Amino acid sequence: MKTYGIVAEFNPFHNGHEYLIEQGKKDGAEKTVCVMSGNFVQRGEPAVCSKWRRAEMALKCGSDLVLELPVSWAVSSAERFAYGAVSLLNSMGCVDKLLFGCENADADSLFSAASLSLSEEYSGALKKFLSEGLSFPSAREKAVLSLSDKRTAEILKTPNNILAVEYCKAILRLNSSMEPFCVNRTGVGHDSENLSEAFASASAIRKMLGSDFEKSADFMPKKAFELLKKANDEGRVLKNLKKLDLPLISMLRRADANEISLVPDVSEGLEYKIKEAAKTGTSFGEIADLIKSKRYTHSRLRRILLLFYLGIYSEDLIESPPHIRVLGFNSKGRELLAQMKKTASLPVIMRYNDIGKLSGQCKSVFDTESRAVDMYNTLFDDIRPCGENMTHNPVILTE
Repeated sequence: MKTYGIVAEFNPFHNGHEYLIEQGKKDGAEKTVCVMSGNFVQRGEPAVCSKWRRAEMALKCGSDLVLELPVSWAVSSAERFAYGAVSLLNSMGCVDKLLFGCENADADSLFSAASLSLSEEYSGALKKFLSEGLSFPSAREKAVLSLSDKRTAEILKTPNNILAVEYCKAILRLNSSMEPFCVNRTGVGHDSENLSEAFASASAIRKMLGSDFEKSADFMPKKAFELLKKANDEGRVLKNLKKLDLPLISMLRRADANEISLVPDVSEGLEYKIKEAAKTGTSFGEIADLIKSKRYTHSRLRRILLLFYLGIYSEDLIESPPHIRVLGFNSKGRELLAQMKKTASLPVIMRYNDIGKLSGQCKSVFDTESRAVDMYNTLFDDIRPCGENMTHNPVILTE
C-alpha cells in the first residue's frame, strides 16, 4: 500500500489542494497523510479557522491522516518549516513519496539546487553577500550564480520552488528513503490575487472572506466550504488581523529591548527598531512596514512579531519535532496509525494523557502549542477558556 505525504497549511483548503491530492492518487497513492500547520502559519499570521476545522476539511476532501506541525516550526523560515514537516513524515516510517506542488516540476533540478544549498561553498558565499547588506533573496541568488548557473538561480525565485528545494534538502539531510513527487502548480501563482475559473490562491480566498464570503465557494471543494461556512456562522473565522493589533502592540510597548532580543531571528539591533516602531505603529502590519528593509522582509518580520506575541524564544527551539501529534483520521488513517505502532521512530500523541508518559522535551513542545491555542482563542469576539489543546480529541471520520 503506497503512502504519500503532503506538507500544507490548508488556510483554507481550496481546489488547488484537492487537485494535488488527486494527482497523488493518480500516481498510485493509496493513502495520503498531511502534515499541517496548527493555529498559526508560516507567513506570520493566525490561521483563518482552527486546526481541527482545517483538518476536517482535509479529511473530507481526500486526506486520510492529518498530523500537526508544532507552532515553532510552523511559524518559521522556509528551511525550518520544511525540515520540521519532512522529519515528521520520515519519522512515520511508512511514507513512500513526498508530494508537493511547484513551478518547476523537475525533481533532478530541485535536488541539484538542494545539494548546492547544503554545500559549505554556498554557505560561505551566502554569508559574504549577506554581510554586504543584501536581502536574503538577493544574497541567495548571487550565491547560487557564483557557484552554478542561471537556471538553478531561476528555480529559487518562485515561492513554491523555494519550498520544494527545502523539502529536497530535508530529504537529503535526513537521508530519507522518501521520493519526491512534483506536481506543476496549476491555475494561479502563490499569493496571487488573480482568479482563474476554478483556482485562486489561499491569499486571494482569505481576502474574499471579509468582502464577499460566498464568492470563496467558487474556489473551494463543496465539503471544505461547508465547514468554513459553519465556522463563520459560529463566529470562528478570522477575516483580518485587527484582533491581533491591540494585544501585540500592548505587549511590545510594555516589553524591554532585551526581551525582544530573545526571539528567534532577532539580531543586529533589530530589537531596538521594533521598540521604536511600536511607539508609533498602530497595527500589526504597520509595525512590520515601519521596520521592513532589504535585510528583513515583511513576512520575516511578521514571523518575528508573532513569535514574540506567542512567547517563543530562541532557547526554546530544538531541531525537529519530538512527537507525532494526530489531528484527525479516517478508516485508512486508522490503518496507518496501526502500522506506525511498528514503524514510527517517534511517540504518537492522540490525547493529552499521552504526554505524561513522554520526555520533558515532548511536554515542553506540547505546552507551547497549548499556549498558542489559548492565545489564538482570544482573537475572536467569543473568547474561549484555556485548555482546548488538552481537551480536544482528534477529528475522526467514520463514513
